[in-house]
Amino acid sequence: MSLFVISNIFTPRYYLGDVYDRIPFLLAAAAFASHIIVSLIKKESLFSFNMPAALIVVFWLFALYSTHAQTADVERSLHYFDVITKAIIVFLLVYNILNTINKIKLFLGILVVSAFGLGYRMVNFPVWERGRAFIDGTTYGGDPNITTMIIVTALPVAVGLMFLYQSRMIRLALLYSMFIMLLGIVEAQSRGGFLALLAGVSYGILQIKGFKNRVIAALLVLMVGGGFFVRYAPPSYFDRMQQILNPDTDRTGSAQARTSAMASAFEYTIRHPISQYGLGNHSYYIAEKYGISPLNEDIFRGSFLAHNIFLQLGADMGLFPLFVYLFFIWFLFKRLRRVTRISMQVQTGSDSKDLFILAKVLRVSLVCWLINAFFLPVAYQFFSYYIAGTSVALYQAIRTGVIQNSSA
Repeated sequence: MSLFVISNIFTPRYYLGDVYDRIPFLLAAAAFASHIIVSLIKKESLFSFNMPAALIVVFWLFALYSTHAQTADVERSLHYFDVITKAIIVFLLVYNILNTINKIKLFLGILVVSAFGLGYRMVNFPVWERGRAFIDGTTYGGDPNITTMIIVTALPVAVGLMFLYQSRMIRLALLYSMFIMLLGIVEAQSRGGFLALLAGVSYGILQIKGFKNRVIAALLVLMVGGGFFVRYAPPSYFDRMQQILNPDTDRTGSAQARTSAMASAFEYTIRHPISQYGLGNHSYYIAEKYGISPLNEDIFRGSFLAHNIFLQLGADMGLFPLFVYLFFIWFLFKRLRRVTRISMQVQTGSDSKDLFILAKVLRVSLVCWLINAFFLPVAYQFFSYYIAGTSVALYQAIRTGVIQNSSA
């Protein structure tokens, strides 16, 4: 499963050639087959079902309807349906395969290493276009905003692993990886990524127990973080970030165009329980609003695309499927809060401490992802399901008695 994640983020075809394009699929299939074999040998259940899984299956059924029964472009919807189906299967595999604390820590470590790899390429091997750094060799390299989303989401995990591992070498490696990831964030110049970083840091500080400790943490972050950005962020970065408060100063017009597209998608979503456009097709509606013919323009990017995961899903599928997806996310937070409470009640055993830290960290990570997703069209990306699957895996560890066994 870990090898699949690496191959999904870093495209084997780029490094090894077209003949290796199917490596991610083969690795996912191997993970699935291995899970079946191990479960049969150990006489364990193949899959455990829970509320987040039930909700995502209902969401998938809406996607199925939106692809075959209610779509404006069948071929495009079929493409996105294939992607979302694979992503949901990955989610189910992640939380069923990661059935021990060590497996969860290893998997999260792989996510951090992958994010470090993205940051390293962004810093050392950028492809400059329109004044911004892009990178090749990754599934997520076509948009520096999405690259930043992965890095920002992985940063809290790296911080959490610092507390879980006692080895000085591992901690130094994690510190270096966080430094490179922060440099990658600066190079990408993502406004949404900057807001997600601020939200993640603020929410993370609130996770610390005790007012005094929170104040100390806030002051430390201000000194270290402020010093970092003053030292390494170029003037163009600060200019781009101030456009968050002053969209009219964006000379490219992208901020204004995205605001307009989001407003159109919101208007359509609240009036349609089920969308008439189908997966990946809400750009048709925005083009109609602008009076643009979809036959003459590339309407599936830029100002014709809602840069907001919720409006993207709502305009593609409708208000009802969007509510199902929102409940899915809400249950992820609820499950992590449940893990935190139970691990606090059990004071003995290293697993209880690990679960407590991981639950806190994943809550921060989910917040970072949500803030990014509020400004990005990433509804059909795999990465969110890695974090979601790991969050459910923690709750499954509680249900299967990991803490009780360790404390016994």
